[in-house]
Amino acid sequence: MKKKLLTTTLALSLFASVGTAAFAESGNTTISTVEQLKSAVAEDASDGYFSEAEKTALLEQTTDEVVSALVSEKLDAAADLLNGQEITAEMQKLPGGTEKAVYTYDLGDNCELVVELLDRAELAGMESGIMPMATSGSSDVWKDYGNRYFTAKASVKCNVATVNFSLENHYILSANGIDMNYGNAYATTSSGGTLMSHENPVITDSTARTPGASDVNMYCIFSCKSGSVGPDKYKINTTVKYLSHDKTGKRIKVGQVWNLVKM
Repeated sequence: MKKKLLTTTLALSLFASVGTAAFAESGNTTISTVEQLKSAVAEDASDGYFSEAEKTALLEQTTDEVVSALVSEKLDAAADLLNGQEITAEMQKLPGGTEKAVYTYDLGDNCELVVELLDRAELAGMESGIMPMATSGSSDVWKDYGNRYFTAKASVKCNVATVNFSLENHYILSANGIDMNYGNAYATTSSGGTLMSHENPVITDSTARTPGASDVNMYCIFSCKSGSVGPDKYKINTTVKYLSHDKTGKRIKVGQVWNLVKM
């Protein structure tokens, strides 16, 4: 009887030890640096596909601080890219467009910057055909009188996390010229260790009355706090230029400009 009891006790102890060890191993954080995370993502994405299951598994092994550090690094890279000579030259070569454009830039380490630009009438029910629109530089096109909005959105996507921020410049075209209406700002993130916020949009020039020599301007400051680091601050500027006026046709030729800078 004692032998049977001893055997049972040993078996239960062994099971408990194995179970505890397995639980501890599955709960361990094995990715503790940004470079380790980059390597892990590269390995999972080497087949050209990064699944939700792979994303979940990596996030379970990685601290929020490491994910946030990667996001912060690529946000800085995005700001540098958008203000670099190569991208500026590219933007200057793009023809004017109508309403919408999407641009994607490689930030390295399986991360990318996606720029989305939109200029359309308020309450427009349908999208028109998409044509290239300059991402900073200009898109010169005639617009009918009425309320419009110009949106600049930047998204940094790193497979394991995404950060989005955008600024909407709402303006009015009329016989008087261009009047700024109001601004809306948005900031979101999927990274648990990254906190995104924004201040209220600021209108610096509210009216444009001289064709070819005036514009309306707005900016907004965004904050990105990664763990115990930061916050880093970024600024989106938007401008709507008053280029020409056709009062007979009740339309104005405008040029939209935007940029993103780290402060």
